[in-house]
Amino acid sequence: MAERPLELSKDSDYVYYGGKDTTVSLVANGTYQPAIIFKVPRQMAWVLSKNPKVRMKLKHTSGIEISRNAKLILSIKKPGEQMFKEVGTFKLYSIYSDLTLSQQANKDYDVSVRFDLKNAGTVKEESLLALMVELPANFTIDWSKSEIYIGSTATRDLVEVDL
Repeated sequence: MAERPLELSKDSDYVYYGGKDTTVSLVANGTYQPAIIFKVPRQMAWVLSKNPKVRMKLKHTSGIEISRNAKLILSIKKPGEQMFKEVGTFKLYSIYSDLTLSQQANKDYDVSVRFDLKNAGTVKEESLLALMVELPANFTIDWSKSEIYIGSTATRDLVEVDL
């Protein structure tokens, strides 16, 4: 089986929902909602480390960032399942608000931008991987002004495997 490091971004061909130049409206209702969803292609799987690096700046059309108190979590939905399942603990957006994208890429801040997952694992073909957000106030993410990078090719946080 061939494998290669992978870094997902808003412009990735694997974007299923959100990303690129779309907008995503999120409602403050006490639940996690998808900000962006990636879909694993057929005959492939993604191997996710236990603490993948996730860099981001989530912005409104006006350029303001999402609330510092927004909660972020990675979730997976397998084919045939109705709901996304959280695969780790949440992070507050304040960490990302305090750091530029270049600082987030810097090894000095590496620990700050890693998500803690329950386990390393495989996201199987046609499954969905989402960044979910819980907000204290309604917010529309403008992906033309926002950035996200999940995984790092340098550290192999996310690896694509041919099945």
